[in-house]
Amino acid sequence: MSTSSVSAAPDPSESEQDIESLNPSFCANCRKLCILPEDLDSKEQLHVEYTLEDITEAAKRKCLLCCHFLTFLQSGDDIENIAGDGGFHAHLIYITNHPSHDASDLPGLHSIKFSIDGYTGLDDRRFGLQLRVAEYNLSNGTPFVYQRHKHNVPRSVRVTTALTSWTGDEAHLRTITEWIRKCEETHSACRQVKLERTGTFVPTRLIDVSTAHLPRLTITAGLSDKKDRRYITLSHRWQNRDMPKLLTSNLHELLEGIQPNTLPAVFLDAIDLCRRLSIPFVWIDALCLIQDDPADCDHEISSMGEIYANAFVHMGATRASNIPGTGLYTRLDSTGLAPFYIDFQWGARRFSRILHEATAVKRINQSKLMSRGWVFQERLLSPKSIYFDDLLGWECTQLVTTELHPEGPPPLSRRPVWGVDLPFKVPSLLGRDTVDTDPRTVDHHLRWLALAQWFSMCQLTYDGDALPALSGLARAFQAKLQDRYVAGIWYKDIVRSLLWLKPRLFKEISDGQLDRPQKSHRGSSSSITAPMQQ
Repeated sequence: MSTSSVSAAPDPSESEQDIESLNPSFCANCRKLCILPEDLDSKEQLHVEYTLEDITEAAKRKCLLCCHFLTFLQSGDDIENIAGDGGFHAHLIYITNHPSHDASDLPGLHSIKFSIDGYTGLDDRRFGLQLRVAEYNLSNGTPFVYQRHKHNVPRSVRVTTALTSWTGDEAHLRTITEWIRKCEETHSACRQVKLERTGTFVPTRLIDVSTAHLPRLTITAGLSDKKDRRYITLSHRWQNRDMPKLLTSNLHELLEGIQPNTLPAVFLDAIDLCRRLSIPFVWIDALCLIQDDPADCDHEISSMGEIYANAFVHMGATRASNIPGTGLYTRLDSTGLAPFYIDFQWGARRFSRILHEATAVKRINQSKLMSRGWVFQERLLSPKSIYFDDLLGWECTQLVTTELHPEGPPPLSRRPVWGVDLPFKVPSLLGRDTVDTDPRTVDHHLRWLALAQWFSMCQLTYDGDALPALSGLARAFQAKLQDRYVAGIWYKDIVRSLLWLKPRLFKEISDGQLDRPQKSHRGSSSSITAPMQQ
């Protein structure tokens, strides 16, 4: 381990430094968070108030803290109304009687937490933004931060210190391929899942992208046994206008070739990624189900669980669902997302730390794509998922994270949360996770009810899709529960399963908590029209 460069003994002349030179790009409010009281035991946090105008104007001037605050505020709807008559607060939290890891005479700082005054919305902004203050070091040339927790020894967390501005570049492709490699070679839980799927299932139709020629629809029954049958699935938000579809009238045309100029950007980027990963096929619902043939749709929907469970990897077009017309790849200003250095003044001492967004992994759950009922099942059943948003995200049976913390995020909760601390995948829900010391003691019926609560927050275009959109999950749970499934309810748990109510506020349940904003539910045959809870 190399010696940290941020805690070298300060020059005595530092005591004469002008406070205005402390983080010169910061606004006056943010600079207040960087001046520590000499008596750290007197309290455990510094407090600064902001208005939306303060933050917006400072972000324009590239105050790095305000850039992060504004990015956080813009992660949901109605930025102008979220504060109401109140404002915003930022707190620097430090741990008294716990010195820093790299120098025993420097204070142990914990985080800067930004929150919205009186916010009653049901998205994750009610929990605030958490920027962890960390001590930076290098291990074999790899950047790490030391994350301190109260009453615990520091934990090293790998952090990406520089984010590129284009998610379709080679740096992001290397991140994806490294995630896939580690998943297949080092994740015991993921390897076990793969071993249990020894079948040769392939969907009825796939889009062949294995050559440089036009992509074309392929009937898989005609594939050679020696042909590489790996395929990638795509979850996207349907755009009713100009959405290309497979119809009975154009089936033969698409078997000959699919013209790129007829495809939206998200489909083109999915094809591009398949080719760059050397995966020969992609499955896209709009182009692989005959949309005007009810019999074909019913047949393919009955296999939807298998389609996603047997995919090589699953792609989620999370940013494209928020911004129609965009593709998987995004070009953006990463100033409000990337880690950055910050100087603190403590009496005559000045020292540097690095700030990184500990809550970045929660962005995966906040996309509008994740509020779709069909995508709920697609995410849970897919063995590996890549999410294309402002930050690239990853989720497999053993790891859920973003490119900001490529080997895993710092722990956020005392009780693990599905989709944040624990992967939101069926194998995890069925017992292969770090919550359960003995999988035999897990109440899998209760976990099903937790899924039903989450699903009740999702949106469906057609009311009649409610039960079909859960059918693949039901088959996966049936193998574990050995129970009779009846319209979303398990026979052995029927009494508890009928006890639902419409909540006033979001509630987290089950041994792994939920972490979803509430959305309207287009009900099943029971005509539920609102989020429900046990």
